[in-house]
Amino acid sequence: MKTTTQLNITGHSNRRGRMKRLLETVVIVGALCLAHVGLCQTTITCGQTVTGTTTNKGEVVTYSYTGTAGQNLSFVLAAGINASDWMVADVYDPAGHGLMTLDGGSGGVGHATNVVLAASGTYLIQVHENYYRATGTYNLTIQSFTEGGCDATSIACGQTVSRATTNEAQVVAYSYIGTAGQTLAFALAGGINGADW
Repeated sequence: MKTTTQLNITGHSNRRGRMKRLLETVVIVGALCLAHVGLCQTTITCGQTVTGTTTNKGEVVTYSYTGTAGQNLSFVLAAGINASDWMVADVYDPAGHGLMTLDGGSGGVGHATNVVLAASGTYLIQVHENYYRATGTYNLTIQSFTEGGCDATSIACGQTVSRATTNEAQVVAYSYIGTAGQTLAFALAGGINGADW
């Protein structure tokens, strides 16, 4: 949810013995989206990719994720704007402490960071432009890299699966039930162009 609040700041100036009222209007975008107050948060789940666009400079979009201690997760963000501006995602733990910052990367180069959650509770992810000076579009994903992943498709020995991703930063999970001592070969073909694969 995106919230824009208009805040009127009033001041006075005593110039040449006359009181002159000063009125400034400041537009604050996302100012009510403070950590752990329950405002302006959109829920994101494991295995989900969300796409968003900021429409105002300085805008902060907040997502909440309900995590469990010991979960092994990968946070992925792809959100390049131009050579000098890109989106980032600041991740906060349930106590409100900064856990990490994901760099969406300039030129559309996304990044992923793996983390083991230390505590159960609500984690906040706040997405914004790195310098708060531009707007941009982003793709954000949370995926598990253990227990077969979240929203995973089961694959069997001898099976070939084909699938296309629909968003940058999307992570598609497959699960395989293996047996101790099995010798397996995994093969992947998935070239995109000369710079991506």
